[in-house]
Amino acid sequence: MYFAGIIVILLVLLVAFSLVLPGNTRPCDALVHPDKLNNFAVYADGVTLLGVVDATLPNITPLKETNKGAGIAGEYETSAVGQFSSMKLQMTWRMATMQAALLARPDGMMLELRAAAQGIDSSTFKFKQSPIKVTVRACASDLQLGKFDPAAAMGTTTEVECLYYKFTYDGVVIHEIDKLNFKAIIGGVDVLEEVNKILGR
Repeated sequence: MYFAGIIVILLVLLVAFSLVLPGNTRPCDALVHPDKLNNFAVYADGVTLLGVVDATLPNITPLKETNKGAGIAGEYETSAVGQFSSMKLQMTWRMATMQAALLARPDGMMLELRAAAQGIDSSTFKFKQSPIKVTVRACASDLQLGKFDPAAAMGTTTEVECLYYKFTYDGVVIHEIDKLNFKAIIGGVDVLEEVNKILGR
């Protein structure tokens, strides 16, 4: 019994020691702290767009209405679940190129933004790059050609109205809004699921 007890204690110590050895850290113990956007690229219908300086993603703003009436102490706003106001994607260009001009055509287009999100792994203290992908189906909304200024970029801006918007982070769908097909995923949750069931969709 004495020796059996010692063996059990040694086995417990061995297991505990193995858990703290380098390389044995469990995946759930490691956290990646967001750092910055390393870089990004833009594609229109599969073609790389050159000369894009930055891109401003659409705001996701629910349609709201102010409520007030008898028995209510004042007023308050509520949103219509799954219903969103106009969503616009804006890009700034160095020059008023033909590629920028193509985004002013009335035809529908598919734009894809691919980015590398840089983070720091808390278990290794090394940088980790995670993919971000934004897909939009849109139509032209606005084109501002910019200005002439010697030895400076023109600052051309294009703006498109997004009818479909999908934001994926590290392979996980965070947001997906398809206005014409009545679909809305916000924060990974299908907020229109119950409405679609009631409508028989």
